Amino acid sequence: MASINTLITKIFKTYGYEILRNAEHMKYILAKKDNVTLSVGYLLSDSRPTKRDIKSFIKTSRNDEAQKNIFISLTELEDDFRSILTSSNVELWDRDDFEREIGRALLSDLPDLGGEGQADFESVVDRVSVTDETESDRHEIMVPFVLGEVPTTISGEKSTEVEDTGLNIMPPRVNRDEAKTITRKIVRSFRFDLQLVPYYIFDFACEIEEGKRKAKKLNRGTLGINSLSNIIEEWPAEYDTVSSLDVEYTKLEPAFSAEEALDRIREAVISLNTLEVESIEDKGTAIIIEKKKIKPKEDVMEISSRGVVYMPVWCVEGSNGVIIVDATSGKIVKEDIFKNKNVSFL
Repeated sequence: MASINTLITKIFKTYGYEILRNAEHMKYILAKKDNVTLSVGYLLSDSRPTKRDIKSFIKTSRNDEAQKNIFISLTELEDDFRSILTSSNVELWDRDDFEREIGRALLSDLPDLGGEGQADFESVVDRVSVTDETESDRHEIMVPFVLGEVPTTISGEKSTEVEDTGLNIMPPRVNRDEAKTITRKIVRSFRFDLQLVPYYIFDFACEIEEGKRKAKKLNRGTLGINSLSNIIEEWPAEYDTVSSLDVEYTKLEPAFSAEEALDRIREAVISLNTLEVESIEDKGTAIIIEKKKIKPKEDVMEISSRGVVYMPVWCVEGSNGVIIVDATSGKIVKEDIFKNKNVSFL
C-alpha cells in the first residue's frame, strides 16, 4: 500500500508541481508551479494533530516564503485549530478532500481521459488562495439559486478589498467553515464562493378601504426584489448593512434595471393589498352572494426606493451537486442535487 507521502506527491505532480523538498520526517512538502510555491503539511492517517504540529507547519512554510499553504488532516480538527489555520492563510483538507484529489490524480493517468500523468481539469490545489497574488477581475460564477433549476454561469466581479466599497451589504454571519459543515454531508462540498446577490429595496404606502363603512386605512411596508430571479420578498423596515467585507467575495450584477424593478414592485403592492370583499343579500326567495375585489388607489400610492442592498450567499459546489446557503442565517435556500451521485463537477 502506498504511503500518504507517496499519494500526496502523486497529487501535486499530477497537477504540474515540481517537488522542491520532500521532508518525510517532518511530514512536509514544498512544491512549485508557475513561480508560485506551495507548502503542504500532513499527518499519518491515525494521527490527531496538536497545536504544536500546526504551528510548526506554519512556521516552516513562512520560513520557505510559501505563497500557497495546505494542511491535510484525515481526522476531525477542533474549532480552535481551524481558526489558527484560517488566520494564517492555510487551506484545510479533510479526508473527503484528500480522497477526491487522490481519485482525480489516479484518473488523470487513464488514456481515455486525456491523461499522461497531467490533469486537464482544475483541482482544489489551484483554487487555494495565493498570498499577495492578484486574480483576474472577471469570473464566470455558477448561481443556480437565482437563475433556475439548471446551473447557469453568469458574470460577476471577484473582490478581496477590505476598504469601504460604497455598497450596502447585509453582514454575513456564516463563514466558510460553517458553510462547509452545513453542506458537506449533502454534496461532499469542496468549492465555496461567497456571492453578493443584488436586491432592489422599496418602501411603499397605500390606502385601502375596510369594512362595510369603507373605512380608509393606510398600509405601509418594505419589499425587496431579487434582481436575478425576479422573486419579490417582504423585508424588515430596519436592517443593518456594512460597506466592506474582510473576506473574498463575488459581486453579482442585476439582470434588470431599477425602473423595471419599480414597475414590478408597483404590481406587487397592488396585489398584496387587494382585498376580496363578500356581501350577502337576502332577497326572500334567494340569497345573493356577491364577491368583488377592492384594489388600493394608485393615485395615492407612494413607492420610494432605498437603492440596492446585497444579500450574501454561499454558493457551495460538491461532487454531486450545488447548494446555496443564506450567509446571514445559515439556512439552505436552494439545492441542485445531481441524479447520478457519481457525477462530479469537472
